[in-house]
Amino acid sequence: MVSTKSRILAVDDDQNILHLLERFLDRSGFECLTASNTAAAVDLLEGNEFDLLLLDIAMPKTSGIDFLPEVVTRYPDMAVIMVTATADTATAIRAIREGAVDLFTKPLDLEEMSSRIKRTLERGARRLKIRHYQKRLEQLIQEGADDFQLRTWELEDLNRDFRSLLREGASDQEAHDRLHAGLAEFSENALTGLVLTSRDLTRRKRAEKEVAAALDKAEEADRLKSELLSTVSHELHIPLTAIKGFATTLLDNDDRLEQMEKREFLQEIDGAADRLTSLIDHLLQFSRLEAGMLPVDPVPACLDEIIAGALAHFRMRAPERLATMEVPDDLGLVIVDPRRLREVLDNLLDNALKYTPPESSIWIECSKATQDLQPLVRITVRDDGPGIPDGQLDSIFEPFNQSPGLATCNAKGVGLGLAICRHIINAHHGSLTAEHAPGHGVSFVISLPSAGIDCNEETRRIKRERSAFSKEGMAHPYR
Repeated sequence: MVSTKSRILAVDDDQNILHLLERFLDRSGFECLTASNTAAAVDLLEGNEFDLLLLDIAMPKTSGIDFLPEVVTRYPDMAVIMVTATADTATAIRAIREGAVDLFTKPLDLEEMSSRIKRTLERGARRLKIRHYQKRLEQLIQEGADDFQLRTWELEDLNRDFRSLLREGASDQEAHDRLHAGLAEFSENALTGLVLTSRDLTRRKRAEKEVAAALDKAEEADRLKSELLSTVSHELHIPLTAIKGFATTLLDNDDRLEQMEKREFLQEIDGAADRLTSLIDHLLQFSRLEAGMLPVDPVPACLDEIIAGALAHFRMRAPERLATMEVPDDLGLVIVDPRRLREVLDNLLDNALKYTPPESSIWIECSKATQDLQPLVRITVRDDGPGIPDGQLDSIFEPFNQSPGLATCNAKGVGLGLAICRHIINAHHGSLTAEHAPGHGVSFVISLPSAGIDCNEETRRIKRERSAFSKEGMAHPYR
């Protein structure tokens, strides 16, 4: 029996990693073969068909990155994912440009790796389907394999059916005139009947449309991939250039620089490293959210504690900024993962800090609402800054999108924060939108399902449980 499992070839010079990959991928429903070097990989590739290749970048003799172009050229239908133990940005970018579809870093997160492999194989299957459509269309065109219809009319019936025939088969004036002339000639020669053969192009047209749509979709995916790679490369390059530049200056001029100048250079390096770390964290988090791998655990929770924590953190970073909160006493509990909501609030407050002038104020307001007869709680983070230009209120949630109208703020970021926030809120079956604030500024509105439970009642229940645990000398469940 032929195996229906997707076949994966793992190439790595570390036998422990190969053993781990073989066992895990087999348990995950794949058929995995392994090779400890590129020469052994060539032997396996020549004698077998693989759907995907896991290729280590750094190996003795021939490295994975040097082997990659040959693999992509000889096996265009096989997806290649690179594996690396170092966060070498230049090598990672080269791997993607040479034809790799993804990159894993060691130590491997096996569950995430399995999910991303499955998505890669699904995309590969779609590409093969597109190629199948292309070949089938070419075959139809070359063979002329259209459906033919044969219809016969007696002369006495032809005049009655002639107009309906034209409506069904020929709509342009040239076809109409040619058929009419032919009918007149047949009548003059006292012919008793007419046989017309029509060619039905419906199937060809449908196939052409399907192929065109599939090609458009594939081209759009390739375009988005190229744009993403270009954007990430650019955003990674900026802080790396700053780090390299200031570090080189320090090393080359250590004896000529004043202590204050050295400190300023080190602060610039430290800030660039922070921006680089933030970018990488955002990219990883966004990738996990896209793959559905970021855990969200909604529970009934009180908003005032979550919001108060976010505001306290904000005031520590910007004690000079005015920020207030308003949470009604009867608001009740919301169904939310407190940790994830805190991430969203921190991000929205950070945006308000970056994109508004120092004298502007920030408010967090909560209110009750309903949608489709379902109770909701709305959290509004509002500022009185410059706002967002018309037509850009929704596009700011797109990955790597930053409003050009805010360029004068000199804010530093990569445009992933709001995309991550919307993913997190959507995972709670809620919504995150942006609106023009009254007067000027912008309001970010979070809508979350209400638990229908009073906060005070829940607080009293928790206190009773804590008291019971304390009296019995048991470990506290909320610590």
